Amino acid sequence: MFFYACDSTKRVPNGKKLLAKSVILVDNNKENSEEVTELLSQKTNTKFLNLPFSLYFYNWAKPNHDSLFAEKFLKDSVRFERISKLLSSKQVYRLGESFWYSGIHNFLKNTGEPPIILDEAKTKKSLTKLKAYYFNQGYFNVDATIKIDSIGLKK
Repeated sequence: MFFYACDSTKRVPNGKKLLAKSVILVDNNKENSEEVTELLSQKTNTKFLNLPFSLYFYNWAKPNHDSLFAEKFLKDSVRFERISKLLSSKQVYRLGESFWYSGIHNFLKNTGEPPIILDEAKTKKSLTKLKAYYFNQGYFNVDATIKIDSIGLKK
């Protein structure tokens, strides 16, 4: 229940759409062969138990964690002085590079995947690859079209 509440479109820019699903239909039948799906230029985020956990990890990371640390400790002189009494000022500066302020966010970004944004040019490139593939398979009158459905505001 917790993961269904996570917002997978958190890092998708306004006006763009997250690629949620790609379906290839051949003679009104869904094509799932690896040869055909490898031809797609854009693939969706990896999923486990039908949830994009890698996208969630990426979204949990703060994009500007270094400026948040600077705002929290370096610009607030009262807090900086209070922490400097416990640690030296050099250690307070190095605290921004520690795992809890910087490393955890870098770890989440590296572990996760950025959102896959739907790109019209890559979609057309996939279409030409599919046409060429089926032409080489013996389908000489290949007719292929693209249909983009919108699930939500950013999907």
